[in-house]
Amino acid sequence: MEMQAEAGQMNRLFEDAEPKPPNVETQLCSTAELAKVLGVTKGRISQLDKQGIFEREEKRGRFFYFGLTKSVQSYCLYLKDQKGSKSEQSEQEKYVVAKRRKVEVETAR
Repeated sequence: MEMQAEAGQMNRLFEDAEPKPPNVETQLCSTAELAKVLGVTKGRISQLDKQGIFEREEKRGRFFYFGLTKSVQSYCLYLKDQKGSKSEQSEQEKYVVAKRRKVEVETAR
């Protein structure tokens, strides 16, 4: 019986010693860390921050820290919007080109 009690205490000690994974919902990251995660430069992070893409969570000294989860989600939405803008633009360009061709054909007659 005493051995079981000691084994239980040992298990509890090891449970406390195991590192727990960080909570990504609340994890903060620096500009350099966020740049590394997103595969862009620190300068690009600064540009996107100035455009309001990222939400600053904390300032430590002269450095800003961003919420990891929110920043990744915001960047994904930004990329999705950029892709949508380009496809809309190309559709408009196609329309303009087609309209020009129509005018050229009509004036050539």
